[in-house]
Amino acid sequence: MIKMNLKRTLAVASALSVATLFAQAQETVKVFGGAKQYRTWSIGVNAGVLSPIIPFGTNDYSEWDANLGYGLFVKKQLAPYFALKLDAHRGELSASNKAGQSFSTDLNYAASLKGVVNVGSISFLQKQNSLGFFVQAGAGLTGYDPGDAAGERSELFIPVGVGVNIKLGQVVALNLGYDANFLDADNIEGGQGWLNGSANKDRWSYGYAGLEFTLGSKAKPSLQWNNAISTLYDELKDPALRNDVEQLKSRTSAVEGQVDNLKKDSDGDGVSDQFDKCPNTPSGTKVDGAGCPLIVPQAK
Repeated sequence: MIKMNLKRTLAVASALSVATLFAQAQETVKVFGGAKQYRTWSIGVNAGVLSPIIPFGTNDYSEWDANLGYGLFVKKQLAPYFALKLDAHRGELSASNKAGQSFSTDLNYAASLKGVVNVGSISFLQKQNSLGFFVQAGAGLTGYDPGDAAGERSELFIPVGVGVNIKLGQVVALNLGYDANFLDADNIEGGQGWLNGSANKDRWSYGYAGLEFTLGSKAKPSLQWNNAISTLYDELKDPALRNDVEQLKSRTSAVEGQVDNLKKDSDGDGVSDQFDKCPNTPSGTKVDGAGCPLIVPQAK
């Protein structure tokens, strides 16, 4: 008896679990349903290569080192194609030349606020995308120590970058990206001056790979991966919406018919049949508000 009850309990629990999962999978979103129907917050970690040059323009250093960098971020998705990201990374920047000059600077932090724009997707016509390209730019503050007598500096910088997001699951995505960071100073190598005599403000590169974790209930889709155009198309195809439209058309037709009945005047006396107490009044007869002939007083 106990075994039978246990089996029934397990069967009911399994059925409820399957029903719950099915209900979660069936949860849909509406075009104008608001941000609450999506997951909009995410966090991420990354690691990659730091170098004191960028691949375009003029750089101060003819010989440079590739060093380990690592970072993290918090992102708020405001729309399918735009997000704000609070980002930080750190590591080491170093370079040398044949003249024997060299430097090694600790990049203690580089924190910035960026705007992230999703510019395209391979699966553009699917409701949930799985691959997206982005561009980002912002402004921030960095602290670095070249190891000289002046110690740590704090300067403003502007990060500009590109990248790609690859969806690995409902929660996890792979981020591959590159940022060019423009420093508002020319002292990242300390007080020894420019190694090749070029008077440029300093800049550095950060190429990285990392993981992004979307926060919130799995029953809700991530706004980052949602395709608004596909959602609109899907909603327009919804049978319930079409049924509502047809019902609205029927009600409109019924109202129009009632209005026509109210306007109907069979005897043409100017009073609607609905209110005409004297129907079939001869043509040309003057009537009162009830549709009855006016009684003209006889002259004495």
